[in-house]
Amino acid sequence: ERCTVWCDWGRALEFGAETRAREIANVRPKVVATLGNTPLQAILQDKTVIGSVHGTRIPMRAEGVDFILFPLYHPASIIYNRSLATVYRDDLRVLKEYLDSQDIFPKFR
Repeated sequence: ERCTVWCDWGRALEFGAETRAREIANVRPKVVATLGNTPLQAILQDKTVIGSVHGTRIPMRAEGVDFILFPLYHPASIIYNRSLATVYRDDLRVLKEYLDSQDIFPKFR
């Protein structure tokens, strides 16, 4: 129910703003998790780098929708920098704990 996968890779900053705005307005997400710098910068519309905000919750409002932005390193970054593996796992754990605490996804029994 309030979940979408949106990716326009490097073109996100170039012409993805309208698509992104439509998706946010239509889906009305509670949480948006970005993977890497490009989608993070596209949503924040600045040059924030993932290393300074990964694993944090950033309250956002766009298109009349309040949501939490949760920046993550891109999974491929672990291939190139093995030292990020533990950081990435820790960030995913924080995201899962937040999602569980907000009862965003139904629990599977």
